[in-house]
Amino acid sequence: MDMNEERPQNRETGPETDPTPEEIQAVFEKLTETNEYTEIRKLVDERGVYLWEISVAMENGRVEYEYDRIGPNPRGKGLQTAVYAVYYGKDGALISGSSVAQLINGIWNTNLTNLREWLPKD
Repeated sequence: MDMNEERPQNRETGPETDPTPEEIQAVFEKLTETNEYTEIRKLVDERGVYLWEISVAMENGRVEYEYDRIGPNPRGKGLQTAVYAVYYGKDGALISGSSVAQLINGIWNTNLTNLREWLPKD
């Protein structure tokens, strides 16, 4: 089977391309404004990274970021290539979460949510 047959199609540009680990890392660094984070897990298949989770410590808790790739992968069929963020308070309780970046036609939109607006203030 041709790998392009499994990849989601974009009407204008053809099959979506999968971001490289370096491109995903650059998105994480842009969103977190740091390259200091703890990798939780990183799952790879023949197409590359399909799930990558990191955690960033903050004064009032932590934020976990999750990259998910579109299309079929061992976890199922992702609907979009995106990064999601979930904020946990100092006590570990879930506070809030949101989609914070999405890959559309090969370009990352990282302006979906400004984390500084929804993170609790001390």
